[in-house]
Amino acid sequence: RDAFSHAEAKECVSTAALVQRGAQLQQLEECSGDLQRRLDAWQQDVHKKSSTLEVETTRLQRHLDELNAAFRKEAGSLRAVAESAQSSVASAFAERDALHKDLQKLRSRQVERETEASSLKSAAVAAASEAKAARAQLQALQHDFEKAQRRE
Repeated sequence: RDAFSHAEAKECVSTAALVQRGAQLQQLEECSGDLQRRLDAWQQDVHKKSSTLEVETTRLQRHLDELNAAFRKEAGSLRAVAESAQSSVASAFAERDALHKDLQKLRSRQVERETEASSLKSAAVAAASEAKAARAQLQALQHDFEKAQRRE
């Protein structure tokens, strides 16, 4: 009888251990599935942000190119005005004053454009930094996910 009772007790303990292991496995599977869903969502978000940043960077680069072209065009116009101003001494003084004002405006615009270019560069650096951080986070999540899968 004692042997039978002892065997029944062992069976109960073994059954409880199996049930607990089964529950742990189910929890790990749920956790793994949740991590995979979160990783997929995060990857989609990173992809969307990356695409948006690429589009914005392209747009800003085009805008910067347009500003540079406009600046070169305006500078060329000013050179032509300066050459024609040399043909007449009397009108040269009046034109010189007008060109001086235009030049101040151009310098002001140039400072604004340089400031804008600096801001664009800072934004690009920040975007690159975010992308790098996102890649690092993605790798960490993938590493954690792979660990979780191996544990299963």
